[in-house]
Amino acid sequence: MSSVDPEVQRALDFADELSDRLMSALDQIRAYTAERLSKDEDIAVKVDMNGQLVDLWLKPGVLDRKSAAMIAKEISQLTVAAGEDAAAEVARLYNQCVEIVDGKTADADEPR
Repeated sequence: MSSVDPEVQRALDFADELSDRLMSALDQIRAYTAERLSKDEDIAVKVDMNGQLVDLWLKPGVLDRKSAAMIAKEISQLTVAAGEDAAAEVARLYNQCVEIVDGKTADADEPR
């Protein structure tokens, strides 16, 4: 039976912790969604981390109050705005991953 040097064990433990933190951050990125609601609260959109529309809500009766062209324009504008929100948040989460890897968020007395 072999024994692992304490320094090696600390390094392995640190690598496991780092891996867990990175996987958690990546899960947050994959699960992120951004939502936008129109000014008159008739239309709501939700986009995923890539800015792709994943949900659309229309207030009952909105088709009677607005033309299809107006609704399409609002959906497009809301989707773009939500996509920009998603891009900013994904960039922030990605930068957290980079900081974890670079050791900026690691404890000072841990190996790097």
